[in-house]
Amino acid sequence: MSCKRWSFVLFLCLGLLIIGLMFGDALAQTAVIEQYGTNNTASITQQNPYNDAYIYQGVNNATSYNNQATIEQLGSANENTATITQDGDNNVAKVTQDTGASGNTATITQNATSNNATIYQNGTSGTSFIYQNGVSNVATISQNGTLNTANATQIGSYNKATISQSDLSTNNTAVISQTGDENTADITQDGANSTASIIQNANENFASIYQAGVENTASIVQDEGAYNETAKISQTGSFNNAKVSQAGTNDTVSVNQPGNYNDVTIQQITTTGSSVTVDQSGDSNTAYITQELTTDNVINLTQSGDANTATITQTDTTGNTVGITQSGDDNSVSVSQNGTGYNIADIIQAGTENSADVSQDGNLNYVYINQPGNANAAVAVQTGTSNTIKINQYTDNNYAEVNQNGSSNQANVTQGAYGLYGGYSATIYQSGTGNVATIVQY
Repeated sequence: MSCKRWSFVLFLCLGLLIIGLMFGDALAQTAVIEQYGTNNTASITQQNPYNDAYIYQGVNNATSYNNQATIEQLGSANENTATITQDGDNNVAKVTQDTGASGNTATITQNATSNNATIYQNGTSGTSFIYQNGVSNVATISQNGTLNTANATQIGSYNKATISQSDLSTNNTAVISQTGDENTADITQDGANSTASIIQNANENFASIYQAGVENTASIVQDEGAYNETAKISQTGSFNNAKVSQAGTNDTVSVNQPGNYNDVTIQQITTTGSSVTVDQSGDSNTAYITQELTTDNVINLTQSGDANTATITQTDTTGNTVGITQSGDDNSVSVSQNGTGYNIADIIQAGTENSADVSQDGNLNYVYINQPGNANAAVAVQTGTSNTIKINQYTDNNYAEVNQNGSSNQANVTQGAYGLYGGYSATIYQSGTGNVATIVQY
């Protein structure tokens, strides 16, 4: 071979070597570990972009248990994929993608009991998925950054799932789905453009969602013969929305949205120990609440100011109570409580375009409406048994109507005073047994 040709070959080799040294780290890498049996440990660490890591432990092996699997993908690397699959009991799986980069995906699948799965992602556009089929499993997903998606699915009983998305994260989505008994779910989102959803189909469930700031949405569904449900949603400010639906026995719901464009829908359909508490502290509030074939119903609603609306319906009932305080602005309330029950409805609207409409059908009814000031209107209708109605409208364009049909009725309407004068109008209609009616207009 000529000297020139040798020089060219040597030059080419050196060039390839230099390119390899310079860019070798950027080449995609794939790592696969398969282990069968018990007490195994597997670990993969990758620092480059476009890496794939797979760990399989005891797959389709009934005697596999006490295994540990860890995948770490570090550095400022994009588009990494980490997958851990474990069959058997008492396994531990952990994926860490701490790259601060984008497009990473982590998936953990565990089949059997007492397994623990943890995913941590730091970066943008990350996707985390945990699937656990069995009993007493724990799933934890923590995401720090924006445009992340987290999904935890657990089939079986006594499972626990937690999703945390933080660092003023934007456009994140978190979903927990649990099928089985006595499961616990918790979602925390600190930041903007959040979305959260919890679904639990079975008994003795508990669910909690916390969202801090901007464009929140939250939903909790617990149905399919739900038993000892509890649901909590807290959205601290911004363009909130919250939906809760629970279908039966020992229900409790608490929603707290301090401020901004609030909206709440709550349904507890075939309920028993039902209770609903909603607190919307100001801004464009709205709430629709339905409790259907309820028993020990209680509803408390507080909307402190701004464009309030509340519609509350309790059907078929027993020990009803409502509540409702709307402190100012464009208030409106409608309450309907049907059936035999110990109904009470207590409504206070402090100022501005008030209106209240209450209908209670049957038994030991009591209504009290207090609307001090501005364009008031109040209608209360009660049909049957020991009814009492009190309406206070302390001036401005008042109107009050009372209609009571049957038994020991009493009605009391006071209009005027405070700043004196008002639009006044009062009508009372009572039919049957010990009626008393009083109208006072100053």
